[in-house]
Amino acid sequence: MKKNMIAGPSSRRLALGATALALVALMALPAAGQQTAPQADAPQAKDNAALDEIVVTALRRRESLQEAPVAVAAVTAEALERQGITNVADLQKQVAGLQISYGGAVADVYLRGVGNFATDQYAESAIAMNVDGVYIAKPAGFNGFFFDVDRVEVLKGPQGTLYGRNASGGAINVITKKPDTDKVSGDAGIEFGSYELVKATASLNVPLNDKVAVRGSFLASSHSGYLSDGYDDDKTQAARVQILAKPDDVTSVLASFDYSHVGGKGAGTILLDANGKVLNSSDPWMGASSATANAFKLAQNGAPQLPVRDTGWQNIRNMGASLDFERDLGFANLTFIPAVRYLMDDYFTWVPGFSDAVTDHTLTSSVEARLSSEEDSWLKWVAGLYFFDEDDKNHFQVYQLVNLDYANFPELHTRSYAAFGDVTAPVTDNFRLIGGLRYTIEDKSQHALEYVGFPGNVNLPAFTLNSNDPLTGLTQYEHIGSTTYYAFNWKAGFQYDLSQKSMVYFTASTGFKSGGYILSDAPYDRYAPEKLTAFEIGSKNRFLDDRLQLNLEAFYWKYKNHQETLFGPVVENGVGSTGRITVNAGDATIKGFDVSTKYKLTSHDLISADVEYLDSIYDSFSFFSWLNSGSLPFLTTCKAGAAAVRSGVSGQMVDCSGRGLIRAPKWTGTLGYEHDFDLANGAVLAANIDSQFSSGYYWGMDFIASEYQDAYTTTNISLTYTAASDAWSVTGYVNNVENAAIFTGGNQDMFKPGIAYTNIRPPRTFGVRGKVSF
Repeated sequence: MKKNMIAGPSSRRLALGATALALVALMALPAAGQQTAPQADAPQAKDNAALDEIVVTALRRRESLQEAPVAVAAVTAEALERQGITNVADLQKQVAGLQISYGGAVADVYLRGVGNFATDQYAESAIAMNVDGVYIAKPAGFNGFFFDVDRVEVLKGPQGTLYGRNASGGAINVITKKPDTDKVSGDAGIEFGSYELVKATASLNVPLNDKVAVRGSFLASSHSGYLSDGYDDDKTQAARVQILAKPDDVTSVLASFDYSHVGGKGAGTILLDANGKVLNSSDPWMGASSATANAFKLAQNGAPQLPVRDTGWQNIRNMGASLDFERDLGFANLTFIPAVRYLMDDYFTWVPGFSDAVTDHTLTSSVEARLSSEEDSWLKWVAGLYFFDEDDKNHFQVYQLVNLDYANFPELHTRSYAAFGDVTAPVTDNFRLIGGLRYTIEDKSQHALEYVGFPGNVNLPAFTLNSNDPLTGLTQYEHIGSTTYYAFNWKAGFQYDLSQKSMVYFTASTGFKSGGYILSDAPYDRYAPEKLTAFEIGSKNRFLDDRLQLNLEAFYWKYKNHQETLFGPVVENGVGSTGRITVNAGDATIKGFDVSTKYKLTSHDLISADVEYLDSIYDSFSFFSWLNSGSLPFLTTCKAGAAAVRSGVSGQMVDCSGRGLIRAPKWTGTLGYEHDFDLANGAVLAANIDSQFSSGYYWGMDFIASEYQDAYTTTNISLTYTAASDAWSVTGYVNNVENAAIFTGGNQDMFKPGIAYTNIRPPRTFGVRGKVSF
């Protein structure tokens, strides 16, 4: 069986070894800090090498990554290209503590254990994603942006003051490359690889004059499915056009337009037995076939077995337009960003025993206006107003086996208003105070029609409402409600410079994820916001003439009203029923530390390591399980209480207090080494190897064997030849050298206790890419 390519002890040794490496570097710091200028014959003087400086805008101002008093991982354009990252899930290969899987076409993002199984139109992500300052509301719209990108910033911890709603666990900021008026430039790339991979990218920057420039870029990517039934494929096309105008020395206007289409079958699932082994297959990626599912006899009560699973699809269209207006007012900088986005999410996917058909139309508009201090101001501050409006119309259908038995048509509306401010004030030349406030008012409403029943066989997979529609055989329910949420978030702390290249910081901050609705009668039709309070202390350092970088962070988080999505009780016309709902399941404590280091041994050698330790526990975590009743058994290793009735539904309470958070491994990290060979003709041959490691963890909230991912490592290697002119390059690569099977998330099967279905990360892949630049 290929599920686990490395045993738990090996992964622990690797994690401990990486930590020891960081601690050795830490112990060497006093000597490094006290050394005088290097001697003329010292290696560092000969190489004159230094680490690159990375500029981030995590705190809504441009500053060096090493000067920003916040826990942020910056993934550069070079790293994105080297890893072949074209979707949000690939980011977890670069960022410790980040876990991403899919529920249908929806990305489920967890950061240090904060997140939820956001697979329906009601659930929202706890990690805010922003592209060039514009918030992407729906997790189904997280892909289609990862091309022609300057960098990606992953902020760890609550970002309630600067980013607002749905940033309780952090934020992911995608910053694209912008037009410039200097010269005509561009690049084009082509890539071929295993699983019939073909990927093409291109960008072109054209100055129209010294005040106006246009930049266009596109991505086209395709590969066949990694799974035996053709799922986990890719059919992506995306384009972006940006127009930059600088009418005078103090004004800049950037207009952006983007469009993406993600097709194919989309994310698939595989079946795991009660011991966590892939059903009827020695190859994990073969555990998805319809033959496997049928052989397991998931059908019940003599109903037909599962139809062939090759009929699924996804058809996601994501488009947007925004304007970024900036003007230097003399006393402050004005930024004004209006934006509009439209997402059409249409997919049909199989999971064991049932399938989902979804059509979702979401229109969002937002406006952010802010004033900020001048870059050279002694007082760093930003103050602003924010408005967000979202209309979501959804059509969701569930088929059990080959029969339709459920459909809903919710219309959801969200309107959010916020005012915020953030300041860094110097007390002395070396000591600064940090503070921030944000107040949010959020109105939410729903008007939903729900159809429940079992009318018999219907044509798969989807249908529309008309007089001949089989929905006439289902019982109709109507749910109407509206509510308002209020949130006050704050941040306080300090920053102290130990030297010109070393500083420490401390922050206490809060964040929240908005409450929302479920398909139920009032007052059971809503759940409350979740909140997170974080205490973080960190240090960022450069030593040895900028050759050695060592960043440290320790954190302590209190997680309140954690939102979890599960099958639970609802009330319809006063009668108890069941459905997929989001509930406030409990509270948790999360603590740990992160050690990140880079060491430029010579101008040709770079070592990097990032090790994160996470200790999480549910202080309270209980939910009502209707699957524990009657003919629908349910397995869990949590404490199962006595049988109970809630909202007219029979079941029992399940108490998981004392367990660690799901998708929160104790040890995660990355290790990397790069070496450049200077060739006689002036060309450079660059070799790169990087590994990601993780200790074992549960990815499902039932805490059973089939929902456990063992410890693993996965390694990528690449070799790049760059011509002396830098005009072209060729790269060969192998990803996931170990062919490690890494399960990322799913559910216990509704009809077979102990059996689980889960996503799986890609198997070993290889390929070659070429690029030309001018």
